[in-house]
Amino acid sequence: MRLRVAGLLLATALAAEQVSTRVDVYDDGLLRAWMPSVRVSTEGPEWALQGGLAIDSLSGATRTLAPDAWSGATRFTDRRKAGDLAVTHLRPEGSVTVGWGGSFESDYHGQSLSLTTQRGLRQDSASLVLALSGGWGLNSAQGADSSDLNLGVDADLSQVLGPRTVAGLVLSGQQWACGDQLGCHASPYRYVLVFDQDEPLFAARERHPDTRSRVAVGLRLSRSLSPIAALHAKTRLYADDWGVKGATVTLNPALSLWDDRLLLRATVRGSGQTGASFWVAQPQLTDQGVPGWRSADRELEPAYNLSAGLEGRWTWYAPPSRASELQLDARVQRTAFHYTDSADRQGWLAGGGLHVAF
Repeated sequence: MRLRVAGLLLATALAAEQVSTRVDVYDDGLLRAWMPSVRVSTEGPEWALQGGLAIDSLSGATRTLAPDAWSGATRFTDRRKAGDLAVTHLRPEGSVTVGWGGSFESDYHGQSLSLTTQRGLRQDSASLVLALSGGWGLNSAQGADSSDLNLGVDADLSQVLGPRTVAGLVLSGQQWACGDQLGCHASPYRYVLVFDQDEPLFAARERHPDTRSRVAVGLRLSRSLSPIAALHAKTRLYADDWGVKGATVTLNPALSLWDDRLLLRATVRGSGQTGASFWVAQPQLTDQGVPGWRSADRELEPAYNLSAGLEGRWTWYAPPSRASELQLDARVQRTAFHYTDSADRQGWLAGGGLHVAF
């Protein structure tokens, strides 16, 4: 399978109309990741093909659970190889896309298949895009195999409110059905320390429910402030049947200079959420044994995050005989993670890339 996908990616690269490559670095004190990647794409009147490759080098310190207590930090290094490939059939009224994705580490393998269909409707100053997606994933790690099926529905409505303002509304829903060994979105690497009162007893692999449903609504607003300045704002509210409820607010002021050759954009984002109904910092051993549902996933813990970043992009237009467009971009972002039970973290993300369109 990986050889066939690599061959398709190579064929896409040879016929590519757009090529992008970038390197990003993330560091939060416990984890450091170097993330080089490349993406290629080509598009014809009825078909489009795109794919990507990434090789991430991970290093850092992780806490290892001992039978009776938390041990000290343990150093680790690993390398992740990931790829994806998508084929799209373009039609006047919409599109159909078939995709594959894979992630491979020294002791972890994950692959997924997806099918997405989109249909667009336009009338006067409004447009509506409807999307239906389905997917299947298979993960294998540490002797534990898990699979999941997912179905998603999205509706994206855009409305021009005036010569300088555009608004949007997004409604989405997702449903997951997962294997009964780990449950949805659980990791074989994560273990939960089980307590008797305040005394830690032993570590049990996390276990999540076998199904999950989520709904979300998003609002966005883009406003031109001047010929060179604009403000983009969006918010997203979401909830699921695990008890997680949250909201995200993002502001993006942007400047376009030198005939749109230089784009500067800042990002300020804040988010917060409640925890899953089965999230417990110290799960207790009872007469019935270990709690059936237990989690060490910080994505399910009550938390709020704040981040701020700056991105710049320079575009150079070449004569028709050479690359028609070349873009250089760079970004830096600082994020603070606050959890009610786990230790807070602060991380940096920085990187840059090159994009060429022929």
